[in-house]
Amino acid sequence: NKLLLSNITIEKSNLSYGYYFGCVLSNISCFESDLSNTIFSNGEINNLFIKKSNIFGASFTNTRIKNLLCEDIMPGRWTTQLVNKHLGYRYTGVFKTLASIDDKPSRFEILIPLIQTLVRDNVKLNNDVYKELNNFMLDYDKTSPEMRKYLQS
Repeated sequence: NKLLLSNITIEKSNLSYGYYFGCVLSNISCFESDLSNTIFSNGEINNLFIKKSNIFGASFTNTRIKNLLCEDIMPGRWTTQLVNKHLGYRYTGVFKTLASIDDKPSRFEILIPLIQTLVRDNVKLNNDVYKELNNFMLDYDKTSPEMRKYLQS
């Protein structure tokens, strides 16, 4: 049996360290909330919109994702020190989140607002953090119109 949750708006909530096993989530909007280190496992996510919410360390293990849209996943201003601390490496932070998503378009939806924030706040990444971020960028055609739009800055 799978728990079905649909047509839900989550606003200004702390859902960090939550564990959702075998859930089918549909039409979920999340605003100004903390989803850090939340685990979605063995489920499905359809139409998830995340705005101004922290998703560092969230993981989507064996979860089929369809239509993920993210805006401003790093609310507030970010200094170089904060970003290099919180981005983490492959098994922590936002890299853990990216590594857990098999669906390339969904991963793109997290990468783009992340890059926009880094550019907006003029963040200089540590060399090892930059290399890890670049590994995720290798999945995408940097000459595509979508990617060029975001890489211009």
